[in-house]
Amino acid sequence: MHSGSAEPTGDAAQEDHRYPFAGAANPKRRLGIIKLPQEGHDIPTPVWMDFAAVNSDPDFYISRVNWLPDKSLGVQRLNRLQTEVTFLRFDVQTGQATTLIQETNDVWLNTNYLFRNIEAESKNTFRFLWPSERSGFMHLYLYEYTAGAPGARLLGAVTSGKWSVESVEGIDLAQGRVYFCGTADSPLERHLYVASLFPTSEPPLPPTRLTGAEGMHSIVMDSSCHMFVDVYSNTTPCFNLLLPTELTKFIEPVSPVSAYLDAIFQEMQDSAESLTTQQE
Repeated sequence: MHSGSAEPTGDAAQEDHRYPFAGAANPKRRLGIIKLPQEGHDIPTPVWMDFAAVNSDPDFYISRVNWLPDKSLGVQRLNRLQTEVTFLRFDVQTGQATTLIQETNDVWLNTNYLFRNIEAESKNTFRFLWPSERSGFMHLYLYEYTAGAPGARLLGAVTSGKWSVESVEGIDLAQGRVYFCGTADSPLERHLYVASLFPTSEPPLPPTRLTGAEGMHSIVMDSSCHMFVDVYSNTTPCFNLLLPTELTKFIEPVSPVSAYLDAIFQEMQDSAESLTTQQE
């Protein structure tokens, strides 16, 4: 338990936050689902997800929770050592779990926000992108789950190589494409790429880079994957903003921040006194 507050006295002098301190016991936690009533003020009864049926060890983290396309609950269960992650599918009516994926690493597993659902093609089957560092680098893998199956089935790697995927920006199911930012060109740069969502070869074909200038790119893409805003910086322009009309046609870079910073830097240079070094 971590205790601390900016208030020196009074009722607000202490704040309590549950935090897993090294060597101390983890706080107990449960994950439940309630159905909100449309009328009345009755308190609904929660359905608790049954983690113990999958693994009796009570010392674990609930690292990520997502709704799945079949209206079940997807939960990433991480052991305290962060060497084992289990992706569970919970039936929200019963709380019963099915293990879809389980991964282990002797040293460490990094948590992330790269998991993505893919729109279900039928009521009984859905697909999803699963992020994994099983190759030594963070990449995306396409999985499929069918109702009643003992787990999810790997369809193939979407990305591969000695570089990492850092964020998923969009999925265009109609075109079979996934847009993501990563370090395929250089570990010192971050670019937007597009790759085939559905693996057709092993290893998969290299992704296509969509951002032009060298540097670190941050992307905001519209939900239809037709347009994106690219904000990037490098050692030459301090800041740039690309406003695209289409994915293949761009307006000239708009850099008000760069111009402002350049003016300040020039003013500092003009007003700076020359430095002298004295030696005895």
